[in-house]
Amino acid sequence: MLYKLKRGEDFAKLAKEFSEDSSRDFGGDLGYITRGSALKEIDDAAYTLKTGEVSKPFWSEAGLHIIKLEDRISGSSIVKVKDKITEILFQKSFDEKYHEWKTGLRERSYIETKL
Repeated sequence: MLYKLKRGEDFAKLAKEFSEDSSRDFGGDLGYITRGSALKEIDDAAYTLKTGEVSKPFWSEAGLHIIKLEDRISGSSIVKVKDKITEILFQKSFDEKYHEWKTGLRERSYIETKL
């Protein structure tokens, strides 16, 4: 398989042909993984690859693997996400209270227009 990959053959096609994993039905696609969500050996290999690169063959307790990194997205730290969620919820609460306050003022006010 590695020889065919080096010749430029399609990774997904080769995964369907050679893989024994259930991901073979999806062309070997494991989806997006995060640190700790896959086998340690897969994690380690994935995090050393650049987008579009194919790993050297490596072993894990599950067998022999060759992976290709298709895409990488950067994640935000939990603190940044928590702060953003807090900000959104605060703004939403403020907007609701402000709208209630304005509505209450209009309902309690008497406005006379003289031309």
